[in-house]
Amino acid sequence: AAEGMAYGAFLGLGDHFIIAFAVALKSSSLLIGVLASLPGFLASLAQLYDTELVRLFKSRKAVIVTFALLQGLMFLPMLALTLVPLGSPGWWLVFFATLYSIFGALTSPAWGSLMAEVVPDGLRGRYFSMRGRLSTLATVVTFLLAGVFLNLLAYQGLWAFAVLFGAAVLARLLSSALLGQLYELPQPQAQAGTNSKRFAKDPGPASLGRYLLFLFAMSFAVNIASPYFTVYQLRDLKMSYLTFAVLETVSSLATLLAITHWGQAADRVGNRKMLVWASFLIPFVPLLWVDSTNVYYLGVVQAFSGVAWAGFYLCAVNLLYDASAAMNRTRYLAYFYAGN
Repeated sequence: AAEGMAYGAFLGLGDHFIIAFAVALKSSSLLIGVLASLPGFLASLAQLYDTELVRLFKSRKAVIVTFALLQGLMFLPMLALTLVPLGSPGWWLVFFATLYSIFGALTSPAWGSLMAEVVPDGLRGRYFSMRGRLSTLATVVTFLLAGVFLNLLAYQGLWAFAVLFGAAVLARLLSSALLGQLYELPQPQAQAGTNSKRFAKDPGPASLGRYLLFLFAMSFAVNIASPYFTVYQLRDLKMSYLTFAVLETVSSLATLLAITHWGQAADRVGNRKMLVWASFLIPFVPLLWVDSTNVYYLGVVQAFSGVAWAGFYLCAVNLLYDASAAMNRTRYLAYFYAGN
């Protein structure tokens, strides 16, 4: 739980402001689209080798801690872009953000595999909702404070971003240290022949394959528009950093309040049923954004979005934990994250 809060602070201080930083650098919409898509795409491909990394390091925990640390350190060169003038700083930001995304992505399958074995089946909904609640709380507090900080210093140059990114590095260092305290059970040997090419032809049990394809399709549809919400708010609606942070905070607070109820309901009636409900709600989010530019109305929309996505993220991963065998869970989690 403490690690989740440190990670949440890391997101609130750094991750959530990368695109805003690109806007501050006066990057084009094309560059911002590349920034929002290329790092994640290359990170997805890298995740397909996560199982091989576990074999190389001979420990899932070693993979998690190493790449979490490297991810946090990538904010140092981003910080340097605010202090050292370079030609095409936006494209340098894309480069560093790509490394940042790759390193972060390589922690996810190993972490998910480890935690799925440590947390008992009947407690996953409640435990991960509790962890998500604390992590979201840390994100909300740090993100809102960061938004106030940037708003006060909006006309003082880019160095305010340097302060936030420096704080993000410290938060990830703390998170990495706490990850080192995780208890790791010996992992069963993975089945031979389960590799990327085999998965393309036979993604495991039919139900698991269909489920993964559903998640991939949902992610594809969502990411057509999602990179441009920040641009729309900061550039087109001319929102201040404070207003931008408040709207994001509303979404996070809604997640904070809703995730426990999603987790309890999932433990009671099953992750699949709750995922169906969450998936039904999500398509309404972009439709509601079309209707008005009123900040108060958008706050209500953000609250609705936070509730819907809280259920989707929690139940989607927990259902994959339930559906995959322990011996191949790291690999299937890699497929899940890579496909998304």
